[in-house]
Amino acid sequence: MRHAEIAWLALWLAVGGCGGTAERGSGGGAATSSASTGGSGGASTGTGTSTGTGTGGGTCNDPAAKACTAAGQCVLTSPNCCLCGTPELGDFVALNQTSAPGCVCEGPACGCASMENPNLAASCEGGVCTGFDVRLEDEYSGCTAATDCRLRSELGCCESCQASEYGLVAVRVDAEPLLKTALCAPDQACDKCAPQYPANASAQCVSGHCAVVIAN
Repeated sequence: MRHAEIAWLALWLAVGGCGGTAERGSGGGAATSSASTGGSGGASTGTGTSTGTGTGGGTCNDPAAKACTAAGQCVLTSPNCCLCGTPELGDFVALNQTSAPGCVCEGPACGCASMENPNLAASCEGGVCTGFDVRLEDEYSGCTAATDCRLRSELGCCESCQASEYGLVAVRVDAEPLLKTALCAPDQACDKCAPQYPANASAQCVSGHCAVVIAN
């Protein structure tokens, strides 16, 4: 079996300019981008080498842009233009949805493919938009045995009914109420469905945290 740091396959190869903003919603799903959906940048722990950078302007660092009043108001957005491979939390800033479109990049074209990381999301913590990696948060993924863990389809408020291998995350079996509190806007409702997970995927306890494992 291979241990998967699962990421969405982004069907993207940048061949033009990267002057836009790549956003991820408060539930980790990709939000609408003003340019290429793969157009985030900076250093990455994923495969590949970044070939361009961007400044993102003042909005990215404006404390007012990080202000929030409730769950469901925050997104992850990248001020950099080019990122090859799988982005990690440090490649993004967490901003409110109103301000995020102003955090844009300016930089050269990127000749590489980018992937989306389903383990990342943003929530409103103490009035400030804050990003998190579900794999590192004990309250969401801490475990001592595989029975503590379950698969989840994406990190949105609502699970997708049809789960993709590349959108899977692994969480504690009792984490759903906490995730709903962190990710769902007040009174947000979800469709009632039983997600269908890939047969070759499982949630295991690896080094004290739930992890997605894909059988070959």
